[in-house]
Amino acid sequence: MKILFITNIPSPYRVDFFNQLGRHVELTVVFRARRSLARVGAFNWRDDGDMQFQALYLNCGFLEERKCDLSILGHIRKNEYDFIFATQYGNATELLAILKMIFFRIPFVLEIDGGIIRDGDFFRQSVKKFVIPKAIYCFSPSKGSDEFLCHYGADSEKIVRYPFTSISSRDVLAAMPTRERKSKLKAELDLPDKPTILFVGQIIKRKGIDVLLKALLGIQEDFMCVIIGARADSEYYDNLLPLLSDRVRMLDFLTEHELVKYYECADFMTFPTRHDEWGLVVNEAMAKGLPVITTTKCTAGMELVTDGVTGHLFEVDDVCGLNDMIRLYLQNPEETRKKGSNSLELIRNHTIEKMVDCHMLFFKAKRGHAS
Repeated sequence: MKILFITNIPSPYRVDFFNQLGRHVELTVVFRARRSLARVGAFNWRDDGDMQFQALYLNCGFLEERKCDLSILGHIRKNEYDFIFATQYGNATELLAILKMIFFRIPFVLEIDGGIIRDGDFFRQSVKKFVIPKAIYCFSPSKGSDEFLCHYGADSEKIVRYPFTSISSRDVLAAMPTRERKSKLKAELDLPDKPTILFVGQIIKRKGIDVLLKALLGIQEDFMCVIIGARADSEYYDNLLPLLSDRVRMLDFLTEHELVKYYECADFMTFPTRHDEWGLVVNEAMAKGLPVITTTKCTAGMELVTDGVTGHLFEVDDVCGLNDMIRLYLQNPEETRKKGSNSLELIRNHTIEKMVDCHMLFFKAKRGHAS
């Protein structure tokens, strides 16, 4: 079976997914570029080794989001593939590919990483309403994403649910780390041996780092908060950080290998995002046995976090609500650990291997339906 995917860059988790899928089908992937300038130091790039699929690059340099690369048109040919997957209709290059498929009646599948219904400019809304109903099937990672697709015209009967993730089964811990293990890791990382809160993400307004810092100000319990991410918008924490200087450790983006120890030594994660189409850090935290406190505008949280079971959800910008939840977790370490154990068990069904299985079931069931 011949499959074509069109996407942006060979980020490590996408390469892992394509490598595993490529063992089962004849897979070609067209990447718009080889690297992203924003992620060049953060990813442990894995696209230089032996890959199990054919990788084609429109640009061997850095991704240019606003560029429309006409060369994509040469890769879209009728009757060459059993299924063509488009993944990012919001950029000009891939939108051009989709328009060619619509005009020449070349069937395509739309695979999204998540979706949140919100107001936008007229052009973006119009693109969604035009493109989404034209897909013969839509791959969706969550109930909220299903609603997003249907809102813009998708047929609910043509939606295929799949477990979007960045983690392989090898990334999921076999068992919860012991307290001794956590203490040892904290010593290695030069962190105090006290309850540890973790945040991973860009330091920008959208990620809600200001909400987290404000929530921490009112907490009397002992803790250490580790914030990992590139410092982009300093205005949101420069005035607050000095008040928490001995209780907050800030680090720049770390590689996947470096991050693992911080995930394992932490006690829970907070991710107060104002909106995230998905939020892969939620998957990554759960794979290391962490409960997650996040917002109702994080698609991963809405899909994976059950209040009181694998973490808690709160409304965007609710500083008091986040403060209450953090204090609850600090005051009840055994319950916090139990939620982490629940997270670990849940995430075993949300791995790249499961993602591949879902696609293979679809290919076997729908072969011939793309014509």
